[in-house]
Amino acid sequence: MDIARWAPSGDNLQPWKVVWSFQTDRIVAEVSLNQESRTPRFLEFEFRSLYVALGAFAENLVLLLAAEGYRLLKIDANAQAEASEIAFQLVFVPSGTGRDEQSFSEISELIKRRTVSRYPFEMRSVGHDVLDSLKKLTEKVPAVRLLPLNKDRRTLARHLMGLDVIRYEHAEIRQSFFDRMRFGKQNEIEGNGLNVKTFGVPTPVQWMLWSFKRFRGLYIFFSLGLQYIYAYLGCYRLIMRSGDLFAILSDDDSPLGWFRLGMVMQDFWLELTRRGISMQPVGVSLLVYRYRKEALRNVFRFSPKQQVRLDRANRFFSEQYSIDLLKPCLVFRAGFGPRIQNLSPRRENQV
Repeated sequence: MDIARWAPSGDNLQPWKVVWSFQTDRIVAEVSLNQESRTPRFLEFEFRSLYVALGAFAENLVLLLAAEGYRLLKIDANAQAEASEIAFQLVFVPSGTGRDEQSFSEISELIKRRTVSRYPFEMRSVGHDVLDSLKKLTEKVPAVRLLPLNKDRRTLARHLMGLDVIRYEHAEIRQSFFDRMRFGKQNEIEGNGLNVKTFGVPTPVQWMLWSFKRFRGLYIFFSLGLQYIYAYLGCYRLIMRSGDLFAILSDDDSPLGWFRLGMVMQDFWLELTRRGISMQPVGVSLLVYRYRKEALRNVFRFSPKQQVRLDRANRFFSEQYSIDLLKPCLVFRAGFGPRIQNLSPRRENQV
């Protein structure tokens, strides 16, 4: 558990809670959302991205228990429960191989060394051998596949930047620039052990945003386009300066489908880390998922101008890559370059 908790999660929420059941012939781990994570967030539609984080955490458990001599038998979910109450049950049985101390040590070190970077990468591809290894990882998970997104990168970057602008135009996020955020840093902890909200920011921008925080009168610059500058530097520029861009897709839009997507994402992340390659998810595509899901219920929380951006992004993904953003989709960038060495803080597990 101490190793498994070093899994990725949006805003470093670390949303997992685990209930263990030890039986004669099996071990059952029930993974669900902890209480602090049950408040809906701007990028969320019914906690989908948090299910991804639970899946990444669960995949760490699967890898570590495999080294302890247990294999994953099955995964179930109480899909009829409320979205915030859904629990994923992982059943482990003895594999007959016994404990492998060396394998456990190697996996533990890899999980804690997981590399992430919010900085530009070298402009060279990660290579076909890496792509092939990632595709093989999807073969063990039903309905999940990998799709490169390197075609028409400039237009892709422009659409993702437009989604990023919507994120910063949101009033709650805008206010958090002054009330809660420590720009690009991960060293401030709330009382419950979680990070304050943080978005990775290139170092030059940190100083600019610090000045906006220090001199509140400059807040008016938000209305003059600061969100465009920020989205350009923090999204468009990084998309253009990436080795490769990928999407992990699933045809299963159930909570369990998103959970499995998180398991695959963690496998990808660890494989890239093993090869010395950095990875960074680009989560703003989830805005299109939320927008389209809410539109089916005749709920519209975005302005007409924002809806135009969302519709254009959705149409681009559909026409250029044949991706339906009404289904699970995670976009991420990968490449060689600077990696963040310091580990983000972890809180105690809820067991």
